[in-house]
Amino acid sequence: MTATSTAVLNGGIIGCVKTIIIPLTTIHPQPKVDFVFNKPSVCIGDNVVITDATDGKDGLVNQWFWDLGDGSKSVINPVTVTYTDTISYDITLYTINTYGCNSDTITKQFTVYPYPKVNAGPDRFVLEGGQIQLETVTYAVNPSYTGRRGLI
Repeated sequence: MTATSTAVLNGGIIGCVKTIIIPLTTIHPQPKVDFVFNKPSVCIGDNVVITDATDGKDGLVNQWFWDLGDGSKSVINPVTVTYTDTISYDITLYTINTYGCNSDTITKQFTVYPYPKVNAGPDRFVLEGGQIQLETVTYAVNPSYTGRRGLI
């Protein structure tokens, strides 16, 4: 760095110049941010644990800045969240390592589903050995069934 000053002295212009050289000896790489969920999705009222998986490069990650997508924030790791609405949330994280290097910011989506609702229809009567078709109604995202569906 070079600093120069000028002044007028007795009608003449004089200047002073000062140069300082500071060698740059270490450049720390930027951490590569990532995080993982302990479940791929949850039903409303269930919790999810979100854990930092940042590569701190040559430093250790020691600061976390979470935006949990529901208006709440956190600075701890891991973070446990229980969502109260059935939508997809955008979870955002950036980290800082022990050298003060900030990572980029990463965003991942996490989906909270409603509990399925099942109705077997009106009460039905059947004679021993007989069969009857139930009038089932299911409200669910990608439902799966066990056993024989609809026949008793």
